[in-house]
Amino acid sequence: MRIRNSLVAALLLLLPQIAIAEAPAPGNLPEATDDLSPQKILNSQNLSSYKEIVPLELQALFRNGQLEIEAASGLKVVPSYGEQWAKASGASASAALSGQSLRPGTKLGEGFVFGDAASLAAADDSKVLAQKILWNIYSVWAAEHVFGSQFEFHWFKDAAKPFRTLRGEFDRIYPLALPDSKQLTQLFRELIRFTAPAFLNDLAWLTFRFVGSDEDILWVYSPAVQKLRQLTAANRSDPILRSAVSPEDFLVWSGKPELADARAEPPATMLAPFLRAEAPAVSSDKTCVFIDRAAAVSNRTTVRWNFESSRYLHGAGWVPSTSILIPRSMWRIELVSQDPFSLYGRQILYVDTELMLPIYKVVYNRSGQLWKTVIGSYGLAGVQGSSAKSPYPAYTVVIDHLKNEAFVIDFSRITMCAEPTPPLTLADFDPKRFTDVSKRVQQAATPTPAVQVPAEEPDER
Repeated sequence: MRIRNSLVAALLLLLPQIAIAEAPAPGNLPEATDDLSPQKILNSQNLSSYKEIVPLELQALFRNGQLEIEAASGLKVVPSYGEQWAKASGASASAALSGQSLRPGTKLGEGFVFGDAASLAAADDSKVLAQKILWNIYSVWAAEHVFGSQFEFHWFKDAAKPFRTLRGEFDRIYPLALPDSKQLTQLFRELIRFTAPAFLNDLAWLTFRFVGSDEDILWVYSPAVQKLRQLTAANRSDPILRSAVSPEDFLVWSGKPELADARAEPPATMLAPFLRAEAPAVSSDKTCVFIDRAAAVSNRTTVRWNFESSRYLHGAGWVPSTSILIPRSMWRIELVSQDPFSLYGRQILYVDTELMLPIYKVVYNRSGQLWKTVIGSYGLAGVQGSSAKSPYPAYTVVIDHLKNEAFVIDFSRITMCAEPTPPLTLADFDPKRFTDVSKRVQQAATPTPAVQVPAEEPDER
């Protein structure tokens, strides 16, 4: 009996070791090679071996077969903003935080305004930590004072290929970061404008974001009626064109930190999508940098999505074929907007601790239902000959769980400037711009009567 008990005890001690030896370690991923070489594919079959490093909120996408993507232990070139940015971000600027807002005169875009991850590790209060992380996100985007982009907007429903593709522009300017700017209370001005198809040309959303208690100002210009309407700040969470995408989703998270009741959890290692290799950047001078992802992706191919490449036989068409998952340290932040009219209820953000960029956002509606999952990926580019790099959005994927639809914002051409340059100046982000557009349309109209076919909002459901 004693011998049997000893054997049983020994076996019980060995079982965990046997299980550990048989189960692949979560970090057991191959090293990244060039962008065409196959990597380890994560899918529904092997998710259980890697679920410790896959955000819980994303695991359902793997299980139901929508998400199938390659993973590696890291990139050949470690993502970084450069030594100058790291030096400027070394110390925390705790004095810059006044409640949930920035103190007047706080400068953004010169390093993380509240310090790097090591500096933030000293924060004891999870709510204060969350606020500092959210403001650090804006300090990253403000580093390039002027941002312009062209994008393709793909719509998916059931089929592997998009049933609709629109085109537009997404532009931002940061008056708070501009030298000698008189708009010291404006954090940013943002313009989302569609350019194709023709009947949507100039359909636009213009936002003024202010620092402090002042509400956002949002305008919508409709080319159908040639009028500009002013809406409320809460309308930034409203879907555009009956999709699941709102202006708040273009850069994954663009909420107002002063209205966010947020708490941050300690960082953990999770898989995040990154471009396999950077698209080539061209700088005309020391002011602006241009990236043309439409002309070259990773210097090899223009095929960026699974519906074009069929790289993943069982994955959805919206899976990016030019990205791989790599382990990254990320904060998990839970936040609720204090705006009672916002359509967004609880949100969950995963923010990269080194880059201070939001990678994932999970949105629940006001009824507590899981509404959508937002996935973002970024590239890094800089002026030739300089080690300083600035991030740019490569794509944003939005999955609507309520309607079983998916949307891709594919940023194809990027312009980043340190100073305003036409057509990206403060005047180009002025509501009067659309009054001028209406005048031009009226002047171009012919007096000859013609049968007018009403332009329907693009909806095939």
